[in-house]
Amino acid sequence: MAKIKFAHWARPIGISAAGMAALSGIPTVFYDWPGLAIGIYAMIVGTVYFILLWRFQFLGVLSLAFEIYYLASVLMISMSVLLYFTVPTILAGITGTISGIFFLIGALMGDKGLTLNELFKPPRAAE
Repeated sequence: MAKIKFAHWARPIGISAAGMAALSGIPTVFYDWPGLAIGIYAMIVGTVYFILLWRFQFLGVLSLAFEIYYLASVLMISMSVLLYFTVPTILAGITGTISGIFFLIGALMGDKGLTLNELFKPPRAAE
């Protein structure tokens, strides 16, 4: 039986949550005060999700934050909680929570993240 690597599935789900959070924060800018704050928070969370999940090389060691799957699950779930309180950002909150749950399942099943050398090694030339 093949072993499913849940943490590898969590990353693209989290990237989709990043896009949804950033885009769903735009309509909430026209809400009253609590909705406005949640909209701004959603845009910030979407940007942070995207930067940390995409593995940008200029971040260096900070890119390893989402390779520690317990930490990634706590970050994804805790940052998604506030997104449940306005209608446009609910789907982004649900998707971010699902991604965090997948990171947690991957960590409990023993999935291993990449090291810094593996993360940024140059691609192999085609043979």
